Amino acid sequence: MPGIDPARRDALPAGTYLRGYTLESVVGHGGFGIVYRAQHDELGATAAIKEYLPIELAVREGAHVRVRSAEDLRTYEDGLRRFRDEARALMQFQDHPGVVSCRDYFRWQGTAYMVMEFEDGRSLAEVLATREAEGRPFGQADLLGVMVPLLEALERVHEAGLLHRDIKPANILIRRVDGRPVLIDFGASKQVVANQSKSMGPYTEGYAALEQVAAAGELGTWTDMYGVGAVMRRMVAGGHPPWKPPHPVRVESRSHALVGDSEDPLPPAAQLGEGRFSRRVLEAIDACLWLQEKRRIQNCRELLCLLRPKRIDPEDLPLPPISAYAQDDPALQGRTAPEDLPFGPRSPALAGWHPDELLASGLRSWRKAEAERRGVPAFMIFNNHTLDALVEAKPTSQAQLLGVPGVGAVLAKKYGSKLIQIIRSSGS
Repeated sequence: MPGIDPARRDALPAGTYLRGYTLESVVGHGGFGIVYRAQHDELGATAAIKEYLPIELAVREGAHVRVRSAEDLRTYEDGLRRFRDEARALMQFQDHPGVVSCRDYFRWQGTAYMVMEFEDGRSLAEVLATREAEGRPFGQADLLGVMVPLLEALERVHEAGLLHRDIKPANILIRRVDGRPVLIDFGASKQVVANQSKSMGPYTEGYAALEQVAAAGELGTWTDMYGVGAVMRRMVAGGHPPWKPPHPVRVESRSHALVGDSEDPLPPAAQLGEGRFSRRVLEAIDACLWLQEKRRIQNCRELLCLLRPKRIDPEDLPLPPISAYAQDDPALQGRTAPEDLPFGPRSPALAGWHPDELLASGLRSWRKAEAERRGVPAFMIFNNHTLDALVEAKPTSQAQLLGVPGVGAVLAKKYGSKLIQIIRSSGS
């Protein structure tokens, strides 16, 4: 049928039964595979099922997938093995909110399937387009609110020995439930197929490093850093009237300009974002986008150190009394005593407040202050579900804190002493 994308044309129909799941719809497709929304027949749980189907190498006949030619068989099977290895690697991220994880893997009808967590959200590409169409492009707080948790997730991926290879706004999902970014669509199996393909690459123009598109060069964590830098630059570059997304600049064009001693066709972020973003952030973006891999920022930790402001750690500062936080809480306005009254946790001026209400106020206000200090949204410190759990449990030791739902080892280590001090000083 003319005009129909081959990947969607080759998709399994809705209602197909796969290993306990019933397919409902296609939610994503491309040259390397198809992603379906599915529901577990017994449990009713929703999942995303990713099918290995490189359209240049294979075609569907009924439910079965066959290789197009004998010459393609080895490449197809190599890609299939990498798809399996990717599924195995993603199994270890089931406890990480920033990486799409794999629940199961199975072979069927000549190909393979990966059962993943279904993440309800919109891609960063959609979010940027919507914000810019409304005349509200991303600012620095928005950029850091996405990139800091994303880099923390990507660092975990790199520590596991994986590269993403295709970091771009379309592969960053912003979850509806809490606004956190999730890294999706890894490119491990794509690379194998692309090595033998004349027209397919496991990368996107404008977001791929030179070593991905050229024969020379070595892939490493620095390769993903180029994609990260290009994503951040996209956020910065979208902030100019008439709010139209900028055209991506191919890395080959930049390389040719460098060889010919011409001006780089990619204007630096320091120029595009002047006055709207801090010099620290803009310089970090440009440092990710060096063509020469050895001059580029090498890893997530290095970039996080550049993005985060260098300020005094709050652990070194004395904690104000909880009443100081409570007075700043809008939820409690109209119930405070005069500002010059020396509050204490059990002051008569606070007699009308429930202890849990006072504790929640203190936690909210401290979270707000810490988020402003770090230049990130408040939910990145901890979300409201965790706040409610802290108020209910009232942990007064690290061991108790680790048992609170939503409090992981990282949160407990970084902010544990402060949280415990707030809880103790609340008098609840």
